Amino acid sequence: AAAAFLQARVRSSLARRKWRPSIIRLLKRAAVARELVQSEVRYCEALKTLVDLFLRPLEALGGSSSSSGGSDRGARDLFGNARVLLNVSSLFLSALQPALAELGPAQAVAEVLASHVPLFKTYRPFVAGFARAPGCPR
Repeated sequence: AAAAFLQARVRSSLARRKWRPSIIRLLKRAAVARELVQSEVRYCEALKTLVDLFLRPLEALGGSSSSSGGSDRGARDLFGNARVLLNVSSLFLSALQPALAELGPAQAVAEVLASHVPLFKTYRPFVAGFARAPGCPR
């Protein structure tokens, strides 16, 4: 009985040593996946604030003035395609959140990222417009 107990303890110790690095990697990947979702939530909230509190009032102000659309163009240069980015980010987040609930969140999140890569091209006009924005450091 003592030999069986000792064998069980040794096997248990060896199993923990063998699987511990894998478990640690899985836990780290899950933490990174959670952080990605949390960051995306904050980013969506910031974009929504940008659109609701700044872009819409500027567009309304530009549309009601009798000028030739100068302030509307300034808003476009300053904010780029912020509405499109908000839609893309919301779509990405709506795909990420269910993936995080799955058993292997890191793999599921990787699949969501891979499937949304073409949508990330919508950031090109925003980045290009950033250099044209007034007061932008060059």
